[in-house]
Amino acid sequence: MEISLASKIKEANTTLIVNGNLDRIGNFFTQDYAVHLTDRVVKGGHDIVQIHLVHFTKVFLTFKWI
Repeated sequence: MEISLASKIKEANTTLIVNGNLDRIGNFFTQDYAVHLTDRVVKGGHDIVQIHLVHFTKVFLTFKWI
């Protein structure tokens, strides 16, 4: 049975962002993955995914709702 895209995305979010299991990046991203930002593409595979996830989680750990 094929897993839906929504289920794959939810699993990746839970594994990488919620649980912080960055050693599992390879389960969800190819080695040549490029991060697509608003005005540019940053290549770097798993390393660039990890860098961006670390920055992303730091922002939300210090984020305060007003």
